[in-house]
Amino acid sequence: MTAEVEADVDQLIDLAEQTPGLFPDILRGTSEAQRADHAEIESLIATPSKMLDFYSSLESPNPERPYPSIGLTPERWALIRWLQVNMLFAVDLHVRYRGTLRATLTPGLRMRLEHDIHDLQILALGVLEGALATNEQKLRRWFHLLLPTGLLYPADR
Repeated sequence: MTAEVEADVDQLIDLAEQTPGLFPDILRGTSEAQRADHAEIESLIATPSKMLDFYSSLESPNPERPYPSIGLTPERWALIRWLQVNMLFAVDLHVRYRGTLRATLTPGLRMRLEHDIHDLQILALGVLEGALATNEQKLRRWFHLLLPTGLLYPADR
């Protein structure tokens, strides 16, 4: 399990570093403009049809094992939900660390990223199950973004 989490942390760092290639203007402009861009990007990521378009543009590294074809209901595919949650975390990390995540990686930060991996897994599972129990505001916000009709506990007040 430790090796799996370590690999997941490395993949999340790699994905965070790819953020500028997907969203080149994310760290440009005033801080207000950056917040607006970040919110717009999160909304884009939360739209299953947009994620299907993105997923469809990906090519498998092994041509003999192509990625599965996803039909008209991408929100029902665990792979799409997993991709959405990973991208939300990666974009958040890129913004939070201003594109210097790997350069500022300390043992303490790596431990926080391990916690992010666990949160990421919990959020993905919650979205797939249609319900989530957490007090963490970021996870609550993303859960509502990804599944507005989902059950969130404790209920919003």
